Amino acid sequence: MAENLRQVVDIVGDSHTMFFKSDLRILRRIGVNRAIRYMPRVQQVNGASLTGVRKYASTLRLKEIIEEKAKTSSHMVVSLGQVDLELGFYYRQVVKGETWQPADYVEFLADIYKGLLEGIGGTGCQVALKGVNLTVLSTRLFSKRYLSRILTEKSPDTRAEAEAKLTGLMLGEPAQNAFHLAFNARIAGLAAEHGARYFDINDRVAARNPRGVILQPMRLATAHQPIAFDHHLAPTIHVHRAHFDALQAVFQQTEATKAADLHVVDGVGV
Repeated sequence: MAENLRQVVDIVGDSHTMFFKSDLRILRRIGVNRAIRYMPRVQQVNGASLTGVRKYASTLRLKEIIEEKAKTSSHMVVSLGQVDLELGFYYRQVVKGETWQPADYVEFLADIYKGLLEGIGGTGCQVALKGVNLTVLSTRLFSKRYLSRILTEKSPDTRAEAEAKLTGLMLGEPAQNAFHLAFNARIAGLAAEHGARYFDINDRVAARNPRGVILQPMRLATAHQPIAFDHHLAPTIHVHRAHFDALQAVFQQTEATKAADLHVVDGVGV
């Protein structure tokens, strides 16, 4: 494939975008051995949430970053929402005293995403939205301790109180994953309405039965659970490759250039 066909894709999002980061060493390690069509350029904004993309200024300048990227980039991925669903949903209730149901929170976040898409429309940049991952908050004890620690990191003396509140508020793993999948379905629809694209990696990391069929209700496979006290996927070769594959696929879906000179290695267009 001619070198000039390679495109840089700007990826803006929270800390989960770290799995898109690639250099030649990483690409060889995950099994990519030929030239690639799309090379990621990641702007990782730790702690970034969709609520930071509203009209008022954010200290992270997330809205401004995305709008500026859309003006200068040919391709861009926006990857937001994981922080909102796994932390923000609980922070608003435990710390701020608000009351939310998952369905209402999805609509709240979707409205913010809609405003973002409207703001970057007409720039000529091809945009894709990445859906959130299946949750790693898989056991109640791990989840409660992790969330209470994060929610009270600025006021550790209130941790016991936060844990008590979480006991009645915290969603179990099936309900948390249903929350994530509902959000993904909603932003996939938004992407279609605004001429953007959508993808996620959940089929690649979901638990399967011995025949390879995804278990229902959908949940994260144990192999991708972190051993650390963390809410990111385990940083395995498989997880990095799943992100790379998805990035290659989403922008090839309707481009005329994909047929003639596209080679496939282990399911990846290269």
